Amino acid sequence: MLADKPSPVIINTLTLDLTLLGDVSITDPDALVIPVRRVNRLIVIEAKIDTLIGNFILDTGAPELIVNKTYFRNWWYKTDMVASSATGSLATVQRTRTKELTIRSWRIPKVNANVTELGHIENRCGLKILGLLGVSVFKGTSITLDLNNNVLIVHTKPKQNETLLDLQDKTPLFKTSIDLSNGAILLKGKIADKKLTFCFDTGAETTVMHAGLSDKILNTFEVNGRKSLLGTGGSRLEVLYGNLTSFTIEKYEILNAETIITNLDALSHGYGTRIDLMIGYDLIRKGIIHINFSAKTFTLYPHGSLSK
Repeated sequence: MLADKPSPVIINTLTLDLTLLGDVSITDPDALVIPVRRVNRLIVIEAKIDTLIGNFILDTGAPELIVNKTYFRNWWYKTDMVASSATGSLATVQRTRTKELTIRSWRIPKVNANVTELGHIENRCGLKILGLLGVSVFKGTSITLDLNNNVLIVHTKPKQNETLLDLQDKTPLFKTSIDLSNGAILLKGKIADKKLTFCFDTGAETTVMHAGLSDKILNTFEVNGRKSLLGTGGSRLEVLYGNLTSFTIEKYEILNAETIITNLDALSHGYGTRIDLMIGYDLIRKGIIHINFSAKTFTLYPHGSLSK
């Protein structure tokens, strides 16, 4: 990537297959309960930008709100930027600002957004996607994601060490600190006893491991074959896929995660820090995830910790 280019905007590649999810009752009076739908291994939320209502993907691999240029062609734009994906592909991104983003009763005024083509996502899934809800949308909040109960729960003004009231007496599987460099949610983890940097990305349908890691680490990956990975702008890259035998966060171990291997250098450059592993679905499916963006903590609770 050319040094005089602006920092890349991270946009994830999504493959969608619609499945409807339900709802849950929460006792915490300060919590906003947002129903979600699962699209294969991804999370779809209904939201409104100004007068447009439709489907948005919850995508913590994107630093900011991203809107689909197909539906925002007549908006005001400014400086072009460069977008990168896990394939290393590049695409033009423009900037705009919404008057208001509304999710249920939560209204967020004047949200900056990146504008780019998302048609390659829609073509593969047959679903109209208005945009991606990136990390900046949730700045200053805490969120709890429970796919067993089909909800995203948002505290818009959490206290520094606050967790969801319904989880306060529950024992977590692990709790760790996070770094929010350039909009990424970064956790420390280990593979083969080597300390590495993981990025939590709700848009990652499979775990993605950096091809430039040491042989000792790469040898924990069991190859099953090759597949084509769809990237930004519809580009394709052939990658190895298989299973990562084991990785840990704190002392919590995840076994046999479905994984692909590709070069993450362009993605790391976009985040401004090295990314060794991107993890989403393989962590989400293990339990209830609570992220406090103010306290910079990430906690995983067992399934069933929230009662209907």
